[in-house]
Amino acid sequence: MPGTRTCRLSTASLFEASCRLGALFRGRPDLAPALGQFGERLGVAFQMLDDVLDVSGPAERTGKPRGADLLDGTVTLPLILARRQDPTLPGEVTTPQQAEAVCERIAATGALDDARGQALAHVTAAKQALDGLQLSQQRTNALQLVADGVVERYA
Repeated sequence: MPGTRTCRLSTASLFEASCRLGALFRGRPDLAPALGQFGERLGVAFQMLDDVLDVSGPAERTGKPRGADLLDGTVTLPLILARRQDPTLPGEVTTPQQAEAVCERIAATGALDDARGQALAHVTAAKQALDGLQLSQQRTNALQLVADGVVERYA
């Protein structure tokens, strides 16, 4: 999927390491690969939804001005997807007003829905990574609640 490389290098690697370490500290190195996969997929979804929020969310909800990633020069999945529909989208944004305008243009392309769909697919894949693990039902439910929490954060 386009745009997932950056998500994997940042947020997803942190989630993956956390989940792997949880298995190792629990004395279950056999679970580390699957739990790492769960964390990696969940981290990608988290970052993708965070990138959607950067474009669509109000500052009072996100804690940062709309388009902050654009102002920082960060290329996000919504921008990548939007450029496919609107190649004239600027690569550089220098003012909050420009960021607002570019956010509107990104939203108009339908890229936010596409990015959300990709993120939700990663959440589903994360939950599937738990299938067949020898975890208690309580632990499985807790991990699924964490995955659902990533989506609810956006909703």
